[in-house]
Amino acid sequence: MKNNSLAKATTMAIVIAITVFIFRHINFISETWNLIILAILIFIECFAVDKIMNK
Repeated sequence: MKNNSLAKATTMAIVIAITVFIFRHINFISETWNLIILAILIFIECFAVDKIMNK
């Protein structure tokens, strides 16, 4: 599955959708911090999915 870009994109989309859905129900200090932490989480998740799918 090393060269299957569709599988990688689909996995990333599903993981990001689940993260956003769950994360929108968590209340932090402010909306700005929510967006910053969510962006960092999505970046880390995309990096992890990329590493896992390229093995």
